Amino acid sequence: MKEAEQVPFSRCGIWRSHREFFVAEGISAWNGRVPFYVTSNPYLAHAYATIIVRFLQDRRAAGGPVEGPALVLELGAGTGAFSYQVLRCLVELTGAVPDLAADLCYVMSDISERNLDFWSSHPAFAPFLEQGLLDFAFFDVESSGRLDLRVSQRVVERRPGQPAPPLVVIANYVFDAVPPDFFRLEDGRLSEVLVPESLTLPPNEEANASFEITRIDGSRWHGVAEPRYAPESVDRVLRDCAASQIEGGFLFPAAALGCLARLRETIAHEILLLVADKGILAPASIPEASRLTLGLHGGCASSLLDFYALECFARSQGGDAYTCQTEGIVTAAYSLGAEFSELPETRLALAQFLGVFNPGYLYDVVHYFQASKPGARLETLIALLELTLWDPYVVDQFFDVLLASLPYAGSYGIGKLSENLHRVADNFFYLPSAPDTFFQLGVLLQEMQHHDEALRAYEASLSWFGEVAGTLYRMGQCCHALRRVDDAVGWFRRALQQRPDFVEARGWIAQIEEDRREERHVDESGHP
Repeated sequence: MKEAEQVPFSRCGIWRSHREFFVAEGISAWNGRVPFYVTSNPYLAHAYATIIVRFLQDRRAAGGPVEGPALVLELGAGTGAFSYQVLRCLVELTGAVPDLAADLCYVMSDISERNLDFWSSHPAFAPFLEQGLLDFAFFDVESSGRLDLRVSQRVVERRPGQPAPPLVVIANYVFDAVPPDFFRLEDGRLSEVLVPESLTLPPNEEANASFEITRIDGSRWHGVAEPRYAPESVDRVLRDCAASQIEGGFLFPAAALGCLARLRETIAHEILLLVADKGILAPASIPEASRLTLGLHGGCASSLLDFYALECFARSQGGDAYTCQTEGIVTAAYSLGAEFSELPETRLALAQFLGVFNPGYLYDVVHYFQASKPGARLETLIALLELTLWDPYVVDQFFDVLLASLPYAGSYGIGKLSENLHRVADNFFYLPSAPDTFFQLGVLLQEMQHHDEALRAYEASLSWFGEVAGTLYRMGQCCHALRRVDDAVGWFRRALQQRPDFVEARGWIAQIEEDRREERHVDESGHP
């Protein structure tokens, strides 16, 4: 029998099927299988946007000629939900500095053409495209260098001898899904683990299963030649990791580091990298089995990202690192080409948004509320909504509690909810798998007797999610409360078209007709 070919872990079948999954599925990959909320919420978007603006202000204060607008490149933008939140915040924050906004281009990138097509046709991005603030690009973390922008038809590539503007790179839940290589350190000797080229993931349809690769049948170790990687800057980090007192196996993010090296070479020498991902700051401090466990997400895989390797790379490039870890996620910023001591505004923003209350804590708070929500008061949920910047996800998770609490809430809670529900609507980003946030907002507004606003929310629901009998029925109720009786009958009839057995809608029509008969009788007789 022919012996199976052995290859570096990053080239085995696991990662081919992983890539094919994302390319083929497009945004459907995030339909309950691939997690994304913790790195795609309004709070993190606001933090990133503030850090980006402060970084650009630092660079502007430093002076010096540049060619072209400053770039924000989001790697693996996926659904586009996080991009939308960051763009909204950037527009708001740069409102007081118009020339800064005019000299900025946000580039959403991915390896799935289906994702790029989805973004191009999404109404939420139209205003940013019209402003010239947004562009799209196909970009492969494993191989791409220059940027070929789809909208402006511009090629972004640094010219020799030409000063380039600074580059901000966002990589949320990206580097953990880029194929790593597998090494072992035993008694000070570094070896690479080669695995069967045909190695695949076990069948799984769960969103959060796992697969330990501590021992793989058919694998073997071999000594690592010098250099193992080009460019030399990536190879040097491998040697730094091997010298960090780690024992046993570890996964090395060579592709992620190679991407950063290419971006420095082809786009901009100075880079601010913002990362939120599941990972480890000190690989030597955790058990080998934990370092070598892949997460499975119904067709794709992810590893624990080695943030120590990212820090080593940043410092080797004359840069700096700022990292914060919580139980479930690491949030970090890396500067390449400058230390944070040279970027005072950036440093202050990092301390405020990552050092005091970082996004990982926010996820812990939301998770706690989910476990204890039956006992939550409206006033307490208002505090949570304020903390999360009126996140639609939070409204969806706590909608039943919010609704049930309204009859018992005081004027403060009712007032705050009434004043701020429009912020939930502003934060909404449509996905085919998204819950109908506008219907939920309409119900809350209707229960608070804000019938005009409730109608507008229901109309938005129809626009995004189509005609649903329950929505049409509630629109009829609102119109009746506003004494728009003919409109009310029209909505009730449309609800019946959607659901002919809708007894309540039929009852409302009958009651309105009875009321009209009584009114005509009074008019004709002159007596009540």
